[in-house]
Amino acid sequence: MPTSSPAAARDRPPDNRYSSRRLSLAALGVGLVAIFLHLASLGWGFFWDDFFHQAVLRDLVPEADFHKWSLFDFDLSRTAPGHTHAIFRPWWTDGDFKARFFRPVTSLTLWLDHVLFGDWAPGYHVTNLLIFALVVVAAWRLYRALPISPRAALFALALFAWDDVHAVPVGWVANRNSILALLFTLLTVHAARRYLAHPSPVWLAGAVMAQVLAFGSKESGIVAFPLAFAYMMCCGEVHGPAATPQRVARSPLTWMLGAAALLMLVGYIAGGYGARSLMYVSPWDDPLALLLRVLTMLPLGLLSLVLGVPPDLAVLQPWIGPAMLAAAGVIVPLAAWTWLKVVGWSRVATFASAWVVLSLIVEVGGDVSNRLLGSASFGAALLLGLLLDRVLELPRRWRHTPAFALASLVFLTGGVLGPGLAPFLAGGLARFAAGDREVVRSLPLADESTVGVLLNARSGLQAILGTAT
Repeated sequence: MPTSSPAAARDRPPDNRYSSRRLSLAALGVGLVAIFLHLASLGWGFFWDDFFHQAVLRDLVPEADFHKWSLFDFDLSRTAPGHTHAIFRPWWTDGDFKARFFRPVTSLTLWLDHVLFGDWAPGYHVTNLLIFALVVVAAWRLYRALPISPRAALFALALFAWDDVHAVPVGWVANRNSILALLFTLLTVHAARRYLAHPSPVWLAGAVMAQVLAFGSKESGIVAFPLAFAYMMCCGEVHGPAATPQRVARSPLTWMLGAAALLMLVGYIAGGYGARSLMYVSPWDDPLALLLRVLTMLPLGLLSLVLGVPPDLAVLQPWIGPAMLAAAGVIVPLAAWTWLKVVGWSRVATFASAWVVLSLIVEVGGDVSNRLLGSASFGAALLLGLLLDRVLELPRRWRHTPAFALASLVFLTGGVLGPGLAPFLAGGLARFAAGDREVVRSLPLADESTVGVLLNARSGLQAILGTAT
């Protein structure tokens, strides 16, 4: 294989062999296939957290202090005096339990869905599909803005848009917070890119607003600032000599985004938001638990992004987790070494790697699951798109066998198995939820005062947590 050289390490200039019209049509085809993969979700209805949201939106529990603009604030202690609801404060709930998430942007989109569609669940799923379509468009525009070949950008788009990690966030109404946060993160970087090219208060305000909307969609949206900064530092010089790393560090945009991110984080903590449970942890409540999540999520997440092995498998059986961590310890470094030998390092690679690592770190407060890898998938797809683009130019020689093997695995898992797994995995989630609904419906409730307690759900929530209920 060719060793890394200055020529290989430089960002490759755009390839003018691909006409703009052909490229746009190809990207449109990729996007349409991505939407097609999730069309089945239109018939899935509501499940799990959706029912809590519907109860609040329909004013079914007026005596409880829940707000339509903050549907993810599951503060079970805020029931009005004189009223106790087993559905919101089960007797087995640990007194230390906390799950308060400040997601007003996502909550308001659900409220708007309720205004438009009422209890018609397919309408909510249409909104999810539209948000995902915007994510694909924003991802494509950013790939094309980078100094890479059109073919590499198209490969990256396909690997990103068809990745099965989007199955649950797109198919589960309540989990739209992930795709909304990703959309506004991409828009933050786009606005920062525009500001570098044409410094103006409009793009400055746009970048800050997009960052606020990302954080208001989901806590992981805090990553919008470091990712925009990474773009400016790594790719700023594409916009001219005025965008050098030194000037970027002193830019008003950098300071405005940083100040906004700090204020949002301080306000979040001061407001008592965060989580304390087996599934969710907050760094300021349990830093040790969060560190263990980092040491688990990084290798398993990277293994999933490279070879499509869902990290959810690690929590299904006690022996699978250590086996997957051991496999990740071998496969991920080997894949990284092969990638470096084939593609070589560049500013774009630095930006893509930063996107992957930062996006994984901000998600470690949640459960170890494929559904949290959507943002990281954008950076991983960029790295793998560069690999596929480069491998097509290599001569067919034995010394390039590792490169062809890795590229074949990427193509198989990302281009073939990924699109096949996306509807399969999400369909499994929908079937689990349907099974749980049927169990609840079959409870012999004598009247409205009867309390039914579901101790063992058919699914065990394994698509999310992986442990028995």
